[in-house]
Amino acid sequence: MVGNEFFSRGAEPLPRVLRVHAAFSIGLLSSATDAAARLSAAARDRAVVVPCSSVEELTAAITAGTVALTVVELRGNRAADMCRAIRQLQTLFPEQPVVAWTDLRDLPTATLLEMAALRVADVIRGDEEYLPMALSRAIGAALQRTVSRRIAQAVGDCFPRRLVPVFEYVLEHVNDQLDRDQLAAVFGISRRTLHNRLTEAGLPPTRAFLTWCKLFVAVALLEQPGYTLDSVAGQLDYSDGSVLANLLRRYVGTGISGLRPHGALAVAARVFREQVEAARNGVAPALEP
Repeated sequence: MVGNEFFSRGAEPLPRVLRVHAAFSIGLLSSATDAAARLSAAARDRAVVVPCSSVEELTAAITAGTVALTVVELRGNRAADMCRAIRQLQTLFPEQPVVAWTDLRDLPTATLLEMAALRVADVIRGDEEYLPMALSRAIGAALQRTVSRRIAQAVGDCFPRRLVPVFEYVLEHVNDQLDRDQLAAVFGISRRTLHNRLTEAGLPPTRAFLTWCKLFVAVALLEQPGYTLDSVAGQLDYSDGSVLANLLRRYVGTGISGLRPHGALAVAARVFREQVEAARNGVAPALEP
C-alpha cells in the first residue's frame, strides 16, 4: 500500500540503467541446439536473440548491458540445472527480467516447485502458436522497465527524494489513464497537496507533470526501432500521432523529426531541466494549464 510515508522517508537510490541498443536484445540460455532459431522465429522483427552457451557468457552480456531481457529454457534433464542458473542470475542482477521458457507438463514436480520459488518475470510455453504472443508480452514488459530506467537516469535527480516514488509510480502506470485525483489518492493526499508539493520543488503542476511523464516515455520509445508516432500515441491513449506530435511541440519545442538527430530523450530531458531550474529561480511561475 502506497501512502503518505513516501513523502517523509528517503527513497532508495535509483537503479542502474540498462543501455538500449539499436535493436532490443534477448539473452538466451538453453541446452538445445535449435533454441536460438525457435526463439528468433517467435521474436520476428521485434528483437535480436543473443545465444549464450554458459551462465558465464550470459553474465558477461548482462554486465555489458548488451541484453535487456533474459530467457532461460528449462528442458529435458537439464531443467534443474537451468533453475539453478536462474537463481544465480537473479542474485547477481536483481533488476534484470528473467523469463522461464518451458513446457510445464514435461517438468518433474520437484523442478516445478523449484521454478515456482524463483518468481521469474514470466513463464512462456514453447508451443509454436503461443510462443510469439507470450514473447511479445515479455518484450513489452522488459522494454517498459528499460525505458523507465533510462528516464530515471535522464531526469531522476530533478526530483526531491520524497517525490521520487511519485515519479516512479507515474512511469510505471503511464498507460493507465491516471488523472490528478487518482494520483493524489494513491498517496493518500488531496489533489491540492500534491500540486503544492510538486510546485514547491520547482516541478510542473500535476497535470503538466503527468503529460511530461507520458512524453518522456513517448520519446524513449520513438528512439527504438519499429515505433511510430501513431503506435506510441495509441499505447499512451492519445487518439492519434498528430495529438502526440502537437504535445511534443508544445512542451519540448519541436516535433520528433527535430528531436531524433540529437537524441529525443536527451533533448526532452534538457528542456525539462531548464524549466525546473527556471521555476526554482522564480523565473517561471508554476501554473496548472
